[in-house]
Amino acid sequence: MNSWRGRALSNAGKEVMIKSVLQAISSYVMSLFILPSSLIDDIEKMLNAFWWGGGSHNNKGIHWLAWDRLACPKAKGGLGFRKFEAFNMATVAKQAWNIIQNSESLAAKLIKARYFPRSSLLEASLGYNPSFAWRSIWKARQILLHECRWRIGSGDRVRVMYDPWLRGNGDRWVTSPQVECVYDLLVKDLLLENYKACDIAKIHNLFLGPVVEEIIATPLISSVKEDKVVWDEERNGCYYVKSGYNLAMRCIFRSDRHHVEGNWNDIWETQSPHKTRHLLWRLRRGCLSTQVRLTQHYVDCELSCPVCDDEVEDDIHVFFGCVAARECWMAAGLTTTF
Repeated sequence: MNSWRGRALSNAGKEVMIKSVLQAISSYVMSLFILPSSLIDDIEKMLNAFWWGGGSHNNKGIHWLAWDRLACPKAKGGLGFRKFEAFNMATVAKQAWNIIQNSESLAAKLIKARYFPRSSLLEASLGYNPSFAWRSIWKARQILLHECRWRIGSGDRVRVMYDPWLRGNGDRWVTSPQVECVYDLLVKDLLLENYKACDIAKIHNLFLGPVVEEIIATPLISSVKEDKVVWDEERNGCYYVKSGYNLAMRCIFRSDRHHVEGNWNDIWETQSPHKTRHLLWRLRRGCLSTQVRLTQHYVDCELSCPVCDDEVEDDIHVFFGCVAARECWMAAGLTTTF
């Protein structure tokens, strides 16, 4: 990164550099292991310094917004940069997904024999003396636990009380407590013998509470013959890193607390040079280095405008109140009421 710091990159150029090069450097190792939080923090700090730096070799500058806010989507007031901890978990979760889907592969058999010989990956414990790779997979699987469930085929592989198989907005597991006899049942035991449909009378007799309606509401597709784990975030049931990342940002890291509501797409869809869009974004986010804002960040400077020296330099003055700004508006054939 040091070799790029001295280059005269515009904000648009920095955005492209970060998204296409700097964020991609660590992608491979992040797809294998969960990196330490301290290392991820250092990476984000370096990228944040590169973004806000003025182009000097020390790359110092006021960091007007934290990386967590820059990592919000552009439609929510951010710049769409990557939250590395969420991306790290989403990519390693892909390895967990491959173990579930390719259970007959050599790697999946070795991991199962070592860490969860009598259970599934979704309910496995960390175990004794785990390797770094397994520790990473075990931590990342929490993404899968949010949206993975069994799609019912024959129902002979899915345990009623111990596997996620319900479909709906609530929990995908059948809630406890229930009567003792249901804990040993498979889903096939809740179906009619010669027809793929729920035995409604049996379900009402066995289960308690609202879970009865959740079981009955779970769809049973006649064309699906085998039980299969699916990812509910995608229509085709396959896990993708993009949807895993979005879920991690939404459900695990609660990124919505950094969202700023507004018509942000009006800025990014404006038919203007990219640097103009970044200027408008900085204006709306309060990131312009006016004299007023510099003073708020403990920079020792005069509040008056260095161009006209008539008024305090704030956002309104820079674009509308200053004599130089008014002359620009008049030269463009436009008037301002400020």
